[in-house]
Amino acid sequence: MPQCSDYGEGWAGEYPNCTYQTPGFTGSVESLGYGGLLPTDIEGRPYEDYFDPYDPTQQQMAETVAGTKVGAAESAWSLQQEQLGEAAALKTGQLGKTWGLQRGQLGWGAGMGVSGARRAGIGAKRKSEFAFSGTAEEMQRTAEADVMTKYRGGIRAGETAYQQALRTTETGLQQALRTGQLGLEQEITDIFQQLGQDVLGFQQDWQGGQQQTYFNLLGLGLDWGDAGGGPVYDDPNCFQNCINGGASEDYCEVSCGNPAPSDPQTCAEQGLVECTDPNANNYGLCGPCDYGE
Repeated sequence: MPQCSDYGEGWAGEYPNCTYQTPGFTGSVESLGYGGLLPTDIEGRPYEDYFDPYDPTQQQMAETVAGTKVGAAESAWSLQQEQLGEAAALKTGQLGKTWGLQRGQLGWGAGMGVSGARRAGIGAKRKSEFAFSGTAEEMQRTAEADVMTKYRGGIRAGETAYQQALRTTETGLQQALRTGQLGLEQEITDIFQQLGQDVLGFQQDWQGGQQQTYFNLLGLGLDWGDAGGGPVYDDPNCFQNCINGGASEDYCEVSCGNPAPSDPQTCAEQGLVECTDPNANNYGLCGPCDYGE
């Protein structure tokens, strides 16, 4: 009997109700890794309160559906096996009946042939003046021998054809069973592969949703206090991950630093002058003061 573990790493449970767990995935809030990136206290609540642990409901439903599909596939194949066996048995029975009739016809024909040879021999004895010479009896024996030779030849040929037909039927049955079994195994493999992909999708959706919560929290203007942490502005994937989470480019630029707000470069460090006139449009920014409309 198959085992859930036969389908690879991460598969467990009692076949056919297999479950899939992505290696290393726990679904806990702590596993998201935001503990070192956010204040431990946000508006009087621990940061964990803003996130949700992985909800396995969808996964469990998908696993139940997959188990049902596997059971249905096995039931259908079991029924098909019975039908194949019944068809082969019917064919074998028909072959046996057909050969029995043929064998009976050969016997009847041989009996008729022997009887005819004997009648011909008796008639020849009566008519022949050499009735006691043995010639008529020899002719009768030869005729009877010819009939029996043909009968035995017919029996051998019929038996050979019958056995060949039986072998052909059995070979066809075994081939059909092997093909059907392989088809069943492939169908079950496809079901579990799709389940694995679905489960991975559920987990990625959860991670994406929690990542969006993280980005939303960054936009609140959090008070980091002495907690340390904060956005990792030097993360080269920060901007793209932010965009993938559904945030706008402007928001991601601020959240990920462009340049990083937590580590701004001075105008002098950039080789530029800073506009220091409060009346200018670009007051506090790098570059000549702009007084345009």
